[in-house]
Amino acid sequence: MVIDPSGDRALYKQLADVLRDLIVRRTYKPGQMLPSETQLMQQYGVGRDTVRSAIAILRSEGLVISKPREGTVVAGGEPMTEYVVPPGARVRGRPATAAEARKLGIPEGQPVMLFVVDPGPRKHQKLLRADQTELVFPSEDGDDPAAVESVDP
Repeated sequence: MVIDPSGDRALYKQLADVLRDLIVRRTYKPGQMLPSETQLMQQYGVGRDTVRSAIAILRSEGLVISKPREGTVVAGGEPMTEYVVPPGARVRGRPATAAEARKLGIPEGQPVMLFVVDPGPRKHQKLLRADQTELVFPSEDGDDPAAVESVDP
């Protein structure tokens, strides 16, 4: 994919498309660092704000994790934790707030999953990192839980 400065689509969206395609095609693998902002600026002939906006899109999609003073790494290299979703639980994905990010040790805005379990008078919530959680749903016949298949982006 090539970035077209005269195209109708914003440059940062075009760059996000290019980087997303490289991640999906496994040119950049889980756990691997993306090129630095400066390298991306030089490689694609765009400004720093364009690079940062493109990375922000990928971060919001859960494809990358930005680490202050370290760079941006492709998500998915960390071990997954299975979470059995209780019957009746509601699951909502959203960006982490500043307080949640500090608690989980992740950058603010990184995707998290909020589970709300309301089995009666005792409602409780559980917040998990979306990039390190695999949902497991109990089967309807009461056998062992069946894991949801992971889908590579």
